[in-house]
Amino acid sequence: MTICLAAKFKDGVLCCTDSAVSVGHNRLTKPDIKGWWRHNSFVMFSGTLYYAQEILHATPKDLRSAVLEVKKMHKDDDDDEDSAELLEVRGGDIYYYESTGAVMKAGNYGAIGHGSTLGLALLDMVYAPGRSEKWLRTHMENIVRIVEKYDTTVFRPSRFEVITGG
Repeated sequence: MTICLAAKFKDGVLCCTDSAVSVGHNRLTKPDIKGWWRHNSFVMFSGTLYYAQEILHATPKDLRSAVLEVKKMHKDDDDDEDSAELLEVRGGDIYYYESTGAVMKAGNYGAIGHGSTLGLALLDMVYAPGRSEKWLRTHMENIVRIVEKYDTTVFRPSRFEVITGG
């Protein structure tokens, strides 16, 4: 129930999420981005909040190892369908993680969450490498606005994190 976007710009990577979080049967507005700094990378999440938090606090430094550790903890939860998708920015690169442990490097941009299909299509339409943060921020804000219009699980305002260097 979310959208998380990451896209490269001239000086780094801009991360953007909506602000809706489901807790029980309530939809709450998260005051900051749906992500966290974990060692030397920034990780955004989509899916079950507690599952994502377990990955955040898992012991292994490597994110894939942390995902696999949490998956192993939940292996006997037959009727538990909780999981989390992750979008990691590390060293200027963007990576997708499934709760199964599968990892894939993205290109110049990526998206996860319920609104990601429409979000990626809209990024495809407007993305141009080497543009400014301001330019990209404006387009990402518009993408979240449009996705919210067609996906009731996405909720503004948008939240941002800028990752520079790499």
